[in-house]
Amino acid sequence: MSITREDQLSEIFSPHIVDRRFRNWLWLFIKINSIEFHNVEYGSNYRKKMADFLLKNNSIKIQAMQCIEKGFASKEELEWISERKRQTTWLITYLCNMLSLNKNKLPPSLTNREIAITIIDYYSFRPNQLSFFINSLQLSWRAQ
Repeated sequence: MSITREDQLSEIFSPHIVDRRFRNWLWLFIKINSIEFHNVEYGSNYRKKMADFLLKNNSIKIQAMQCIEKGFASKEELEWISERKRQTTWLITYLCNMLSLNKNKLPPSLTNREIAITIIDYYSFRPNQLSFFINSLQLSWRAQ
């Protein structure tokens, strides 16, 4: 899904990839990789805040561009993740523990499914491990 408006974020990245899933990933990517971004909240005017931050922090921008070139897991690979609270709560807890992520850094306005996928997308910049990672998640969930 592409956006129709032009802004700094879509100038930095192709406007065709600046959809909600990308923005969720980018926010988490910046939040995790920069201490200076820790006080920036997800929500109001966050597109502009992310763009401003990236324009001032070229190394983070370059890292993000390199990661996004590798792509995310396909929607088909993630179909097994439902909106069921039990599953998404388990996934978020499991992923945060596995990847040493602080749950407080996650965007509170997203659904639990979106948060779980955002964390998986954050991990997905390691494409040689992605399929194994998703399969092991799915197997661990089924074992519950």
